[in-house]
Amino acid sequence: MKFKTYILKTCLLIFCFYGCGKRNFFPDPDDPGLSILSSKGFNVATSYINDTPYINPKRNILFGVLNDTLSLFKVVTNGPSDTLSFSWPIELNNGSDTFYNAPYQRIALLMPIAKSFTIRDLLALNGQQFNANTNSVVLFNYNKILSGNSNIYFVRINWNLSNSDKNQIIISGLFNANIGDSIFITKGRFDFLVSTDNLNF
Repeated sequence: MKFKTYILKTCLLIFCFYGCGKRNFFPDPDDPGLSILSSKGFNVATSYINDTPYINPKRNILFGVLNDTLSLFKVVTNGPSDTLSFSWPIELNNGSDTFYNAPYQRIALLMPIAKSFTIRDLLALNGQQFNANTNSVVLFNYNKILSGNSNIYFVRINWNLSNSDKNQIIISGLFNANIGDSIFITKGRFDFLVSTDNLNF
């Protein structure tokens, strides 16, 4: 009997931990469906696409939830410069898991960089603002790739000093973009934690 009680209590404890976790989403009172801009490495990104709120998806784990994070890498080209890609999956932020039914599944912000680009150059983007004449945006819509122009303001790019391994960088910022005259991405904000172990530069 004691063993059954122990098993029951253990199962209830696991269930409580599983159900009590919540994602790093802090509603912006001025922009429904969007999270406030943060610079803590919360791994959350939100924006409006044609006035509809989008967010990076989350996954349930044993003791809560885990937000899908940023994919950051250098695209090597045959031209005089390479491309730095900031991308993450997106879904409708309507309170349900609609990743596969959303009109768009992924967003990428692209910017030209020198072929000699290093982590030091990434950190130097801290506080920098880049206009649409230098950057682009890509939206992935099932088998279609839609591209346009983007503006990016890097609010914070620096080391995560709370990490004892000293191999994590916090990247947060604001962005907006347009694809032609029919798709408008507005009030975008992102706050990611990136491990330098996963970078290809």
